[in-house]
Amino acid sequence: MAEPAGEVEDGEELAQLGLPPWLRSFIVAGAIFAVLGALLFIALSLGVLSGRLALAGALFFVLLALLSAVATFVARMGHRDIAGRSTLLSQAITASPNAHLIVAPDGSISYANSAFRRYFPNIKSMPLEVLTLSLAGDEAAAEFERLERDAVGLGRASGRLGLRQSAGTTAWFVVSASLIPGSPGFVLWSFEDVTQRQEMEQVIREEEEPADFLDTAPTGFYSVDGDGRFLLVNQTFADWLGVAPGTLVESGHKLGDFVIADGPTHGPAYAPFEGGAEGAQRGEAVLKGADGRLIYAAISQSVVRAGDKLRTRSVVRDLTSEHEWTQALKRSRLRFQRLFANAPVGIALINITGRIEEANRALGESLGADDILVGKMLLHFVIAEDRNHVSLRIADATEGRVFARPVEVRLSGMREKWASLFLSRLEGDGDEEAGL
Repeated sequence: MAEPAGEVEDGEELAQLGLPPWLRSFIVAGAIFAVLGALLFIALSLGVLSGRLALAGALFFVLLALLSAVATFVARMGHRDIAGRSTLLSQAITASPNAHLIVAPDGSISYANSAFRRYFPNIKSMPLEVLTLSLAGDEAAAEFERLERDAVGLGRASGRLGLRQSAGTTAWFVVSASLIPGSPGFVLWSFEDVTQRQEMEQVIREEEEPADFLDTAPTGFYSVDGDGRFLLVNQTFADWLGVAPGTLVESGHKLGDFVIADGPTHGPAYAPFEGGAEGAQRGEAVLKGADGRLIYAAISQSVVRAGDKLRTRSVVRDLTSEHEWTQALKRSRLRFQRLFANAPVGIALINITGRIEEANRALGESLGADDILVGKMLLHFVIAEDRNHVSLRIADATEGRVFARPVEVRLSGMREKWASLFLSRLEGDGDEEAGL
């Protein structure tokens, strides 16, 4: 392909459709041969020349002229066919809804169809430089650099670009660039407008984001039909059960396969707890996963009817950690109660006024009042001479003072007993007052 002399405007042919130089030379040679043959025949007729040699020369030039005429006719018909196809190709590119641009080696426009003019009316010269200024963001700039690099290095490249428009909007194009064989340095750029497709894909992505959020939320979601078969399971709930979501749905697993009941239940298959009336439901259940792990779950669900069928919308909160913490706290309290009740020394919890709120057995035995300690004042069990000293120590302990040594007191009773009294502040919990 010969280098175009300049930019080809819309409506002009991409190829020069005039007679090529070789065909014009062929026509000129045929005409010369015809003229020489005619001159020889005229000379023979006038007697200027005579003999067989002159006649043979005249016939030779006439034959060459005839051959040139036939060859010219055949070449002309072939060229007309090629020119017709070139014109058709040029018209097809001109009428194409996609923008097409041929960039010359110096970066100027060699050809631009009407679609390119419509999409980029302000580009008059150096199109790639102008397009670079319209790229929408750093990602588009990096993609455009890749297209230019691959087009030169690999001969062809394609990608998607966002280009800012004069109205402030962004148009999206699938862009391809390819070298033109036989024309070094010339690159064909094509632009397909996919703005609507890009917007639709964006809407789809935005719709999928909530679904992805629900799928990976820390709360479990599922839906079962009237027989308890899973219709929908999010990834979180499936992970708790130890079964893939697709397996739960496609293999016909039922909710009842994972529910552990303390006794026989008569609720419907779609309810994991006793009862199961249609509408909103709330309750707790123990589930057992495929790996044997127990899940203590709080389940809230609503039942939706569609004709003679129904399905649930169920939300599951994993209470396993809370259950384990509650059990641990219960065990801790039991251990403390046993330690408190069975300690070999007397222990009491008194409020800031000195009234006993809790006491263990050892203290009751020491004071000789097993059943009447709670509600009594501690000073009631101390002899009168030591009560003032004990009152002062209770006041100091209430204010948070810590004493390394105990108070030696005498206890009242049938016979005098000496006791070592340790006092320490016990902080209150919330609205509960502090004690000793």
